[in-house]
Amino acid sequence: MSHDYHKGREGTIIYDGCAECDERVKDPIKALLNLDTDNYQALRERMQRVEFAGTETYRSVNEARVGKHLYAIAVLEERHGAVR
Repeated sequence: MSHDYHKGREGTIIYDGCAECDERVKDPIKALLNLDTDNYQALRERMQRVEFAGTETYRSVNEARVGKHLYAIAVLEERHGAVR
């Protein structure tokens, strides 16, 4: 997200305290759709380390909100496979 300068933990994808990030996470699916490819991939990889492996934590409350929705989607994909 290049909409604003973010001050916070290095590598955070969706920040706390940024008006635009705060607004986007009100609809986590919309927040996911607003991520560019690199940030989506980074969040997906982090989500896997947080939710599946337990080896990392999300870097902000807003990132956790969106990451948990991404986790739910990953669980659905794992349970049901590819949609035809």
